[in-house]
Amino acid sequence: MRRLLAFVGWERGGAWDRGMLAGDEGPAPSPPPSPPGKAGPTLTKRRAAESLPAAGRRRVPRVNFSHVSIRSHQLELWGGGGVPGDGGAPLGLGWAVMNERRVPIDEFEDSRLGARRPKDVYGSQGCVDAGRRCELLIRAGSSLKQIRTAKQAVARLNRQRWQASSMLFGNSWLFSAPAGADCADVLSMMGTPNTEPVLLSAARWRSPSAFAEDLRSIIEPGVLVRPDSTADYLSLDWQALSDALARDVFKGQLVLLVDASPLCGGAAEPAGKAAQEDDDLPLWLLEQLVCRVAAALVAAASQPCPPLGSVFMVLQGWTAPRVGDSAYYIAPLT
Repeated sequence: MRRLLAFVGWERGGAWDRGMLAGDEGPAPSPPPSPPGKAGPTLTKRRAAESLPAAGRRRVPRVNFSHVSIRSHQLELWGGGGVPGDGGAPLGLGWAVMNERRVPIDEFEDSRLGARRPKDVYGSQGCVDAGRRCELLIRAGSSLKQIRTAKQAVARLNRQRWQASSMLFGNSWLFSAPAGADCADVLSMMGTPNTEPVLLSAARWRSPSAFAEDLRSIIEPGVLVRPDSTADYLSLDWQALSDALARDVFKGQLVLLVDASPLCGGAAEPAGKAAQEDDDLPLWLLEQLVCRVAAALVAAASQPCPPLGSVFMVLQGWTAPRVGDSAYYIAPLT
């Protein structure tokens, strides 16, 4: 009676061969393949693997995860070495471990279903504001004197960074970047990696109200948009926008990231109802915004006390050297 012992495979010359071990009444193992350059019965790895029974096939390596270890550290001043761009005290993690726990990975993933945020969203909305950081530092044991000292050091560091950026870019403040450039990469190229940018989208500027809503973080829409007493449409208070931008420059660094990829270069339409009803309204609004930023820089520089920061404007997806009829040159960030 034939006794089948095992199927074995060995690798010769980059191919897999199959042999069979048997008892006295079984066939002898298949001979090894011929050397390279000579004819011989060889099979490819894939065909040989498919011809083997399940017990003789190579197993595909797999990795399984069972749990998540969560370690909580103490909050402390200057933890992590970050320098915030809003003028507040720096908050980070220290080396002291407060507690540690293990959670099954399925339970951990289920708990994050409604709380996870995409990277780009977290970069613009996940920042802890200066007031909240101060509360957390006081709760962690920092004194008000320590916090004030840290804020003064942060102001000095940011001023040095802004001065270095001005020297690097030749006092330029208007830039262009590729449409797909990451926000963090753009800020790093400008020397302002810790600044929280104002994200704007020109595609939404289909009306003065939509434009004002996009600038809500700088100026209230009700202040920027006002009804025109001589016409039946809304107008924009550009001087109020310049004043608001100048106030932000005195507080700290301001970076406007404008998604201008839907727009194309060209001459802007004149102000008025016809321009608001035209498809070129977003382009005209972009040109006006550039002029308002320039006016804010002039106003801030003319004050007796120097401002704490400056303002940069980056047009993502813009390829022309200028915006409309404005005389301000756009420096590309590459």
